Amino acid sequence: MGHLTELAELILSSAKALEAVYDDAGKSVPTLDDLFCPSPLDSDPAVQTESMTIVAAANQIMHTVANPLTALQLAAGGLNLTTAWSIVQEANVPDILLEADAQKGLHVKDIASICGLEQDHLARLLRFLASRHFFKEVSPHVFANNRLSSFFLKHKSVSEIKADPQSRYDNAPLAGILGMMANDGLEVAPHLKDWVKSPQSAEAAFNIAKKTDQDYWAWLGAPGNEDRARQVATAMAGGAAHFPRENVTNAIDGANLKPGSIVVDVGGGQGGATMMLYKKYPHLKYIIQDLDNQADAAGAFWSSSEAADAWSKKQVQFQRHSFFDAQPVKNADVYLMRLCIHDWSDSKAKVMMSRIRDAAGPTSRFVVLDPLAMHTCQDPDLPENPIAPKPLLANYGIAGPGGVSAMSDIQMLYMYNGKERTVADMRLLGEQAGWKLQELKPGKLMAYIFSPA
Repeated sequence: MGHLTELAELILSSAKALEAVYDDAGKSVPTLDDLFCPSPLDSDPAVQTESMTIVAAANQIMHTVANPLTALQLAAGGLNLTTAWSIVQEANVPDILLEADAQKGLHVKDIASICGLEQDHLARLLRFLASRHFFKEVSPHVFANNRLSSFFLKHKSVSEIKADPQSRYDNAPLAGILGMMANDGLEVAPHLKDWVKSPQSAEAAFNIAKKTDQDYWAWLGAPGNEDRARQVATAMAGGAAHFPRENVTNAIDGANLKPGSIVVDVGGGQGGATMMLYKKYPHLKYIIQDLDNQADAAGAFWSSSEAADAWSKKQVQFQRHSFFDAQPVKNADVYLMRLCIHDWSDSKAKVMMSRIRDAAGPTSRFVVLDPLAMHTCQDPDLPENPIAPKPLLANYGIAGPGGVSAMSDIQMLYMYNGKERTVADMRLLGEQAGWKLQELKPGKLMAYIFSPA
């Protein structure tokens, strides 16, 4: 069998398997014309595996058969795609289309009159995006939402969005994340080229772009950045919830901890991860640690939740703390860091981990939940991790960790001088800070379980 036929067979067999999963659930696989609607099937392991195989194989076929010049031109033009959908979603075009007839769509002249963009410019942007399946052109110059564009819906009326633009992403945190990625990328990424040639010139390309010595997180708290800070806070809270609850609860092995055992959620923001843990393990005590600017938000979050009693009785507490300072909680049973380490360089991550090691007792565990950077070939550190079927790349290429994680690794680089790490990277970092990597628990976020070395 030739390699093209192998790839095509993978697509066909996975497509049949995917349809079977949906059939068993009494549903049909969504089409591009369907508006996005969250479903429990989205997180079904079988759906995820078959979808990854289809996407990986289709992408590999495309790059195999396409003229190299065409493939490289499309890749080089990726900035045009980012620019186009950044403009269109910031202009609330998906929301405008939702208020029009969902099937018939809306003529570009009417969209332009509502959003304020010039008609010809908007028409060209939407046609470009529709050619990439981001909208549907139902007839010349008439556009409608589809599965991809509807993901950008802010779940507010256009009049509400215009009346209070700062709160536009409050009901759509994942759309906020995508908007943030686009805006940051378009502004900061162009400076990466100069920064990698002279990394000693600034902490990250972000600092060159913004002409500031502050790191990104400190910059968010500066006057004038309130709009971005709100978008980031909403995006982080909602984006973290996108990861399966079990990814967090399984990581700490809470069922084997004695009542009253202390879990410290370091850099925990409002306490989204702690909420997941408390619901699963209500017999434990929790301390959420973060900077001053998260204190009020944490209080409001917990006081208005179904776990308000835990907050009022101080079973769950907030503690103002920077993870670069000495850890004030000594001998905790578990120290947890979720989606924190990857925001920082190796040197700063080592400091963060060392501060916790200095406070840890002999039986303390340190749990890190971070995205996995996975090699495109087989990795001896991941003998049990699912390896894509041949002739696909071992990490499923664009469809697996080689897609979002590898892309976010570059974003980590230019925004924070951070990185997504391989198992070997994380093991070495732990060793340098006095930790021994005891166990891995795979998931959407890799759980690294450390014990004192």
